[in-house]
Order: sequence, then C-alpha cells, then structure tokens
Amino acid sequence: MLSADKSLALKEVIGFGSLVVISKLLVDPLTWKFSGPITLIGSMLILAIYLHRRGEGLAGIGFAVPGSLKSKLMILPKCLLTAAAIILTGVTVAKTGELLGLNLVKDNAGIAERLADVPGNLNMYLLWLGLIWVSSGLCEEMFFRGFLITRMLTLFNGIKFQRTLSVFFPALSFGLVHVYYQGLQGLIITGFIGLTLGTLFLLFNRNLWPLVIGHGLVNSLSLTAVYQQWDI
Repeated sequence: MLSADKSLALKEVIGFGSLVVISKLLVDPLTWKFSGPITLIGSMLILAIYLHRRGEGLAGIGFAVPGSLKSKLMILPKCLLTAAAIILTGVTVAKTGELLGLNLVKDNAGIAERLADVPGNLNMYLLWLGLIWVSSGLCEEMFFRGFLITRMLTLFNGIKFQRTLSVFFPALSFGLVHVYYQGLQGLIITGFIGLTLGTLFLLFNRNLWPLVIGHGLVNSLSLTAVYQQWDI
C-alpha cells in the first residue's frame, strides 16, 4: 500500500497530466498551431493556484528566489550552461542518429506548418517569441521538471535508482508531447533534452530559473533562425 505522501503524488501526476492531455485534445480542433501553448499555459495557471492553496507555492517546485549573493551570481553561468547543454544534447543525439542510419535533423513538415507564418513576418515572430518564453521556457520547465520530477522523487522514495527514474519518466513525457507536430525526431531529440534538463534540475538543487532562461534562449535562437530564414 502506498503511503499518504506517495498516494497524493500519484494522484497529482495523474490529475494534472490528464488535464494537460485532455485540454490539448479539446483545443486542437479550434487552433492546432496554438493548442499546445494555450493548454499548457492554462494548465500551469491551475497548477499554480492548486499549489498556492495547498501552502506549497511555486517555491516548492523550484521557483524559490536565491538567497545568498553567491547563489544570485551563479544564475547567469547556470543559464549559459543550460543553453549550451541543450544544444550539445541535440547535436550529439542527431550525430549519433546519423551513425545509426537515422536522419533526425531532416526537414519536419509539422514544424514548418506550425511556423509557416513566421519567416519575414515581424508580428508573428513577436507573437511566437512571447509564447516561447511563457509556454516553452516557463511552463514546460514548471511542469516537466519542477512539478513532475519533485512528485516522482516522492513516488520513488526508498526505491533503487530513485533519482534516475524521477528524471527518466518526465523526460519521456516531454518527448511524447512533442510528437504531435515533430514526429519521431521530436520524441527522440526532445526526450534526450528532457533527460539533460532533468539532470541539471537536480544538479542545480531543484532551481528552475536557469532552466527557464536557458530553454527560452535556445528556443528564441531557433525561432529567430526561422524568422530570418537562416540556412543552418
């Protein structure tokens, strides 16, 4: 039988995981391009209210303000390390895929369709830039790292490889939610990036701020490449 803490953690994971998936399916017919950001932002607002009412707040899942001057000064290096780690992970997985006969960096029709209005369009670029920082940078890190990993650590408490399992399952979920517009390459590359981000979350003593900023920087760079129509 599960302890009270583990039982609650399991209910929270199932409840908020279902909220994200079901709301995504409901919004999809209305606006496929924006359904992911809309439903994730909405779900995280509900999660924030839930955590506040429980007395845990956002600090409990990684949004605590650094206390010491040293901790504050370390935020920037950690942000840059996060951004570099995301890029390095993506390149390494892609190159490994090539050695295995998999082309994981081929042109993706889903990504192209989703961002079809961005090249040369300043208004759409700025809209997606805002969505990137709020949805990808803030909300994805809040849910897949801050919320899921802290709950998994509770679920796997006392089990061998607790930390490994607590990073693996959120990373797998992170890859799966990108399949709808990125396909197999999204599952593999994004899944491995999820492993990297989850590991950094634990190494940074469950501090989400470097992950939020680093994630936002990398996605902003990718979006800018689309807007400027850079051939990279």
